[in-house]
Amino acid sequence: MDVAQELHRYRYEIEDALGASSPITYHELPGLIEAGKLILYANDGAVLVCEPIRHEVGWSLCMFVSAGELGSVMELVDHAEKVAKEKGASAISAIGRPGWLKEARKRGYRTTTVIMSKEL
Repeated sequence: MDVAQELHRYRYEIEDALGASSPITYHELPGLIEAGKLILYANDGAVLVCEPIRHEVGWSLCMFVSAGELGSVMELVDHAEKVAKEKGASAISAIGRPGWLKEARKRGYRTTTVIMSKEL
């Protein structure tokens, strides 16, 4: 399956997860992934989109949208963490809804920033 097909399986979930406040739209994702600006991880039950973030020294990986079955998403999170570590990332972060906090904390993540939004 190509990038667009992988994403299309979860189009509505991805659009909902990105929401109106995201600087990236669903339609931009395939081009950004194909250009290497974003990374797509996929398995039979989920997709996970990440952004490698360059720092003055080193880099980190930010997971910012996922869709699919929870167990399958968590398999992709484990895989993304492993690959990032193997490639020398200094950290991994995640942007998500409050419901992800419980699972993230179980996996060793801590809250470092809170983003609040308001529709106008």
